[in-house]
Amino acid sequence: MTNIECVGNPERVKNISCNLKAVNWTRAIANMDCYLPVPLYNPVVSAVIVDRNSGISEYVGTVKFYLQSMLPVKNKKRPRPKAQES
Repeated sequence: MTNIECVGNPERVKNISCNLKAVNWTRAIANMDCYLPVPLYNPVVSAVIVDRNSGISEYVGTVKFYLQSMLPVKNKKRPRPKAQES
């Protein structure tokens, strides 16, 4: 599997390129490179996983990463992401 698609807001993200590198049979690394002309506040990376190995594209799941909660904080408390309304 080497196909990966990157989509971004053209007002906030410029020159997007993505690649997928296989590590072994069960792991792969996705790398996204882009320019950010404006600062990002509370960035969230969302990924949709689709299995296209069979004849039919099957939806596997969605993954969201709240990047602000992953950054180290001096007082050892991590900020909690705000609850989103669906």
